[in-house]
Amino acid sequence: MKRLTSALICVLLCCAAASVRAADDSSGDMSLELYQKIKGHFDVLYGASSTLVAVSPPNKAETEKALRADCAESKDALIKALKSKKSLHRELAARALEYCGDKKAAVEALSAALNGDPDESVRRAIAGALAKLPDARAVDALIKGLSDTGDSIRGICASALGNIKDTRATDPLLKVLKDDEKPIVRLQTALALSKIKDPASLEPLKKALDQEKDERVKMAIAGALRGVMKDSDKGEKGDKESAEEKVPTAGEAANELAQLSKEMKEVEEKLREDRHDQAVQAQGTGIENKLVTLIEKMNKMGSGQGEGKKDGQEQRQQQQQSQGNQKNNGPKNAGSGLKDSQLGSSVPQGAINAAMVAGKQDAWAKLPPAQRDELLQAFREDMPMRWKKRLEAYFTSIAAEESKNDGK
Repeated sequence: MKRLTSALICVLLCCAAASVRAADDSSGDMSLELYQKIKGHFDVLYGASSTLVAVSPPNKAETEKALRADCAESKDALIKALKSKKSLHRELAARALEYCGDKKAAVEALSAALNGDPDESVRRAIAGALAKLPDARAVDALIKGLSDTGDSIRGICASALGNIKDTRATDPLLKVLKDDEKPIVRLQTALALSKIKDPASLEPLKKALDQEKDERVKMAIAGALRGVMKDSDKGEKGDKESAEEKVPTAGEAANELAQLSKEMKEVEEKLREDRHDQAVQAQGTGIENKLVTLIEKMNKMGSGQGEGKKDGQEQRQQQQQSQGNQKNNGPKNAGSGLKDSQLGSSVPQGAINAAMVAGKQDAWAKLPPAQRDELLQAFREDMPMRWKKRLEAYFTSIAAEESKNDGK
């Protein structure tokens, strides 16, 4: 009887142990063997290896290779471990999924776990893994992560969105840049926006730069502004070169020059107020780039691209007629040359400073009418002198080239 009782007790104990093991399996906990193996690989890769003199340092390349093999083999167990009751297991699983080789499965599992895990260290590990596995499938989860209570997690989520470069993240990132109280988070957000380079972020970035107090963040925002403006200029230049019909008319070029004139005035006013920060520098650089692009457009227009030969002949006839009028009138009346050369044909009254064209009428009279109109529209009273000089040199060079061609 005693033997029977002992046997029954042993059976019950075995059943209980089996039940405990089944419960552990359903909890998602990693096996002790897998946990130790993965953790050992990470210890070697990130500096927690043995410091004994007699022990040769481990080969990190071989260790990473072994880590990838073990993670690939145990991918399902690692995904399951994201729901473990033990935070150490969840954190290690999140870090290990980066190496499993199945990006789609890893990103989907990590995205699902990011915002629901109660442990900050686990959420940080998940966000870090997603930052190293840039994938559009994670965008929604990472945007939600921008409102995490952990400062470091918000910053890592911003960095991850920057790596993905999806414009869906532009507005949420701009909101963080405006409202987040932690400078390090705003810094990482600005760096993310500099990678996305969404043209829609240009104006909000300018406002954010004016409002920002932290110098490191201001530098990052200025860098983002430069990146967005440079990328936009490249896009405009590519569009310009892709089709001849996009060469502007004289009226379009004049309107663009008038708009640039207003922007130039804003920069000059800031410089007079002793503002020489990176925001002003970025704005000035943007104007310079726009001006160079516009001059290239006008060069195309002036060289006859997008126009027929008949138009070119008419321009030359008008030019020769203007030259004849100039010679007949003589030098006794400085104003008559301006009138006869049709310099004021389509320009609003009061838009020209007459002193600026005095002494150059002989050269400018040789310009085709469309280019003369552009020049006059550009030379407004409120245009800063350094840009006036650049445009003056440009149009004078055109006049010289026209005169050279006439002499052939």
